[in-house]
Amino acid sequence: MTHIQLMSEGGVNEELKNVFTNFAFQLPYFIFTIISFVVTILVLTFLVYKPVKKALKKRQEFIQKNIDDSVQAKTAAIELQNEANESLIETYRKADMIIHDAKIDGEKIVDVLTKDAKAKAEHMIQQTNISINKGWRDFEKEEKRIITENAIEIAKKIIGREIKDEENKKMIQQLLDEAS
Repeated sequence: MTHIQLMSEGGVNEELKNVFTNFAFQLPYFIFTIISFVVTILVLTFLVYKPVKKALKKRQEFIQKNIDDSVQAKTAAIELQNEANESLIETYRKADMIIHDAKIDGEKIVDVLTKDAKAKAEHMIQQTNISINKGWRDFEKEEKRIITENAIEIAKKIIGREIKDEENKKMIQQLLDEAS
């Protein structure tokens, strides 16, 4: 009979009774089983559990170190980014100041050059006026001289003789000065 037939005919109960009747408490087997169990636990503890625990601890330390390093790197990157931003802001501020100073300097240069040009123009006008006035004075002197000479010539012809006396020349000059 096969095993399947036995179960179906005799039932499962009888088969179980046969199996469990062979299980009787035997102290030597019990002690041997306990010792084997303890030895197996010790072997597993020393050969498997501790190395696995040690490897897991190393792996955890490695992961934690990587996490800490990445946090430090991120913090350093943020600090560098902030420094770069501050440097960029400072650069823009300096550029604005340079542009502003250049505009002010340019305006000052324009003002100075304008003032210099006005001063030169005024000086040239004054020099021209002085030159014109001198020319008029020279012209008036020359005209007086010519008029004086002509008056002396006319007086000579009227009087009929040459006027030699310096005093007479002065008198004629004085009359001409009063007339003008």
